[in-house]
Amino acid sequence: MGNRIKLDGYSDEPVVAEPGLQSCEQETWISFFACDAKDGFIRVSSNHAPIVRGLLSHKDYIADEVVAIGPECAPRVVSTEGRLPINCLRITSANGSTSVGKIITRAARKTMSQRPDRSSHETSDGAVETSGEAQIRSKKEAGI
Repeated sequence: MGNRIKLDGYSDEPVVAEPGLQSCEQETWISFFACDAKDGFIRVSSNHAPIVRGLLSHKDYIADEVVAIGPECAPRVVSTEGRLPINCLRITSANGSTSVGKIITRAARKTMSQRPDRSSHETSDGAVETSGEAQIRSKKEAGI
C-alpha cells in the first residue's frame, strides 16, 4: 500500500485509487450541520479518485487534509477532506449523467432567481407560472 503522507496542500500531484481498496470500499461522505449550511459550506471527505480529482481541481474547494502514498519525492494523492460552498453540490444532473465524477459542479451554480428556467409569465386565466412549469404543462397536454 505504501507510506501514507499528509501533504501540506495540493500542488498538482497525481490522484490515484488507493492500492488494495476494492471499488465497494472507495467512498465519499458529504455532510453539513445547520451551522455549516448557515455559513454556506458542506464537508466532503473522499477516497474515490474521480471525486478527489474533482474536489482538488475545484476553485472553491478548501482542502483541510490531503493524503498521499508513495515516497515524499513523488507522492500520489489517494484521499482528501475539506469544505466546499453548498451551492456547488448537485443532487441531479441536467443531462441525466450518472457519473460520480460529475457530482461536484465545476463552477458555482446560479441561484434559483437567476436561473433562466425560473422566469415567470401570466397565463390566459391570470395565474402566474414559471417557464419550467409551462414546459411540464405542455408535455402533459401533449401526452409526453
